[in-house]
Amino acid sequence: MGKLNTRIIVGLMLALFTLNGEAQETNSGITGSKQAHYFLTRSRVLRDRKDSVGAMDCLRLAHGKFVKMSDFKEAAEAVLNMEEYYQYFGGRDLNVRIKYYEWALTEFRRSSAKAREEATLKVLGDFYQIQGDLSKSLKYLLQALKLKDFIKAADQEALYDLLGSVYSALGNLNNGLRYGLDAVKICERLKDSSMQACAVYNRVGITYFRLKQFEEAQRYYKKSLTVASKLNDAETQIGLYINIAQVLFNEGNYQQCVSMLNGVKRRFPKAVAASPLSMDNSLLNCLIKLKRFQEGELYADRLNVLSHKVSMVGNDQQIIQTTLSNYYLATRKDALARKHLHILESVAEAQHSLFAMSTALSMAAKLDSLHHDYASAYRNYRKATEIQDSLWNIRQSRQVAQLHIQYEVERRDQEIKNQNERIRLLGSHTRLKQTTLQQERAMQWLIAGSTILLIFLLIISYRGYLIKRNLNKQLKIQRTEIDSQNDSLTSLINVKDALLAEKEWLMKEIHHRVKNNLQIVISLLSTQSKYLDNDIAYSAIRESQHRMQSISLIHQKLYQSENLALVDMNAYIRDLVFYLQDSFFTADRIIFSMEISSISLDVTRAVPLGLILNEAITNSIKYAFPDDRQGAISIGLRHLANNTTVLTIRDNGVGLPHTINIFKKKSLGMSLMRGLSKQISGELSIETGDGMTVNVEFNSDELLKAV
Repeated sequence: MGKLNTRIIVGLMLALFTLNGEAQETNSGITGSKQAHYFLTRSRVLRDRKDSVGAMDCLRLAHGKFVKMSDFKEAAEAVLNMEEYYQYFGGRDLNVRIKYYEWALTEFRRSSAKAREEATLKVLGDFYQIQGDLSKSLKYLLQALKLKDFIKAADQEALYDLLGSVYSALGNLNNGLRYGLDAVKICERLKDSSMQACAVYNRVGITYFRLKQFEEAQRYYKKSLTVASKLNDAETQIGLYINIAQVLFNEGNYQQCVSMLNGVKRRFPKAVAASPLSMDNSLLNCLIKLKRFQEGELYADRLNVLSHKVSMVGNDQQIIQTTLSNYYLATRKDALARKHLHILESVAEAQHSLFAMSTALSMAAKLDSLHHDYASAYRNYRKATEIQDSLWNIRQSRQVAQLHIQYEVERRDQEIKNQNERIRLLGSHTRLKQTTLQQERAMQWLIAGSTILLIFLLIISYRGYLIKRNLNKQLKIQRTEIDSQNDSLTSLINVKDALLAEKEWLMKEIHHRVKNNLQIVISLLSTQSKYLDNDIAYSAIRESQHRMQSISLIHQKLYQSENLALVDMNAYIRDLVFYLQDSFFTADRIIFSMEISSISLDVTRAVPLGLILNEAITNSIKYAFPDDRQGAISIGLRHLANNTTVLTIRDNGVGLPHTINIFKKKSLGMSLMRGLSKQISGELSIETGDGMTVNVEFNSDELLKAV
């Protein structure tokens, strides 16, 4: 009572809403759309509340709104929602579902929604196939085929699969196989591993089975089985194993068939127990062929029990009664055989199944013959033969109709081709007559010329082959010589590299030894100076130590550097200055500044410049800043643009009196600087004023380069 009141209230609300909506449609262009979608939403709410009448009413109102707005696509979707709700609320009548889909198809065609139209046609084809109306199924599927360009490849796979299945069931096995294999191509191109792929392979296997190509049938059954195994679909796997067993049965491998089916029962005990009909039926058929009737009695009893649980007019009942009749006939339990044959005839009459009736009458004729009732046996045999003939005629009619359609299409195509050919021939007939003789003559000349040319080409080819063979021999000899020379050259290069490495190591060792020997001499001089009481002698030894240290630093730089030929003057001068600064303890009162370019010199130039630096800096430290006066010494080494290098040592000390000519002064230090400047082809200049400046300018050559 409460549900009835709710429906009445909902109906009144919807009616009022509809009236208000219609009154407002002229004021708003989107009101109708809002109302339609409201009804769709409301229908889902009522569906979830289990109100089937209210939900369907809302869908009809939504459909009406969409049609009124000419939104036929949404109208069609509303109709499909009705079909969905019909199933949701327990509807199982396939005819009702077909009516909904045909209604939706009409709306989709008005909307030009090609992809949705194709999907609807495909579903209708599938429904009619399930119903057994294969002609209508094929009609809808062929209409869907015309729209294949509007759908995705995956949907084309399903369409070709259905077409192949229907054609195969109709007996048109060529088309069945063609479309089935088209579905396989798409399936493998998309690498499909879903249940759709499983169905595609299985149906192609069934078509091959009907063609009696059992090896191919088994191959596709196994491909389908691989997919079903990966998806863990036990029910599908059982069905496929039974299909494979049917192949073995038809090949006469009855024992192998039994072994396979028993293995499936052990592997899927629960699934087989839940749906045992197909398994028990297949096993009993095999045991009948093997004449193991006592073992088959168990399965016969099971089928008897199942016969009371399934529909009395369904396909399962037909399968059961056919197998039981065959079993009892084989075991000579004639009364039971007769009983089940009567049931089979009743099922065949209810189903209008000529095939089942033919099977029943054939077995009845055999039973009558065993009882010597030859008149009845003859009547049953004649009826069975008439039905088989009619079955053949029906199939023949279908094939003739299909061949006729195919013939008409091909005939029209051929007529068009023939007409075009006649037009072409009429236009070229005259030219052909005129050119026939010329072509024949030209052909003769062409054959003769081709023969001569061929002989000439063969001669040239053979000559070329001989030349190429000789060249290859020469090239092989030359390649051997080149390889030998390359090996020798590689060996020489390796020896050279080893000698260079050894020379480099030797040079480093020499510089190291020279530096160590100079250090020994310096140490000896230092030791000797400790025993001197004469200041002049002590000073001379100290100056000699500094000179040797300047040379030692050069050899140290050389053996520590990767380049054994050149001395980095920037690093060398800085190390020498730091050494002299430490030796004379001038860090607190004399500031050294250095502006030295990145220049490298060979040993013959680096040693003289080092000694000149030592003499000039030592002279400035000793004489430029008397009485521990504060001061500064700057050192510069730069490369000028005119390929000249200049060394400058400048101090801001007391300098020299103008009356003293420094170049005429005879002292060891000045003599060294003059001699060393000449040794490097340089020019020594000394300037006095605010301190003293020593310049050494010399030309650069290939031994002087930037680091």
